[in-house]
Amino acid sequence: PPRSTLFPYTTLFRSIPTPSVASATRDPKFVPKNTSSYLTYSNRSAGISIQYPSSWQKQEGSAGGIVSFNVSAVPEMSFTVTGTQDFSGTAKTLNDFSQDAVTSLQQQLTDFKLLNSTNSTLSGYPAKKLVFTYKDNNLTPSKGMLQLTLVNRTGYGLLYRAEENKIGRAHV
Repeated sequence: PPRSTLFPYTTLFRSIPTPSVASATRDPKFVPKNTSSYLTYSNRSAGISIQYPSSWQKQEGSAGGIVSFNVSAVPEMSFTVTGTQDFSGTAKTLNDFSQDAVTSLQQQLTDFKLLNSTNSTLSGYPAKKLVFTYKDNNLTPSKGMLQLTLVNRTGYGLLYRAEENKIGRAHV
């Protein structure tokens, strides 16, 4: 069975302290948004299930992730469920996971600049939210947000990215 259910990003953000341990428990006050009109994507081997608007275009195994979605009518804006990371047998914390992600982004993206790193939640679990700017492959100024969480010693990431001049065109 899936280890975690990730809901659309419109329900994910709420500031809370980040725990110092890697295995987290879901906030008992978490109530998912009514998503009855959404489609569901599930991947048992990755342990995820995510609901998304039917107007988004789904592409599995793209952009280095498990699944990506392009926001309808805005091809320069995407949402990706990154590959999961198994932290069994390690002492990795959410802060460690976040620092590793920043280091990786610095190495992979042109003109990467971390704007902020804050504590949040992802589907009711403690998470880190990283907001950054960079230049895409065409050297177009772009903005990204990476949400990271650890559930049962497995790391999950949700990556949102868009060309800076496209942010605000879609209702996201």
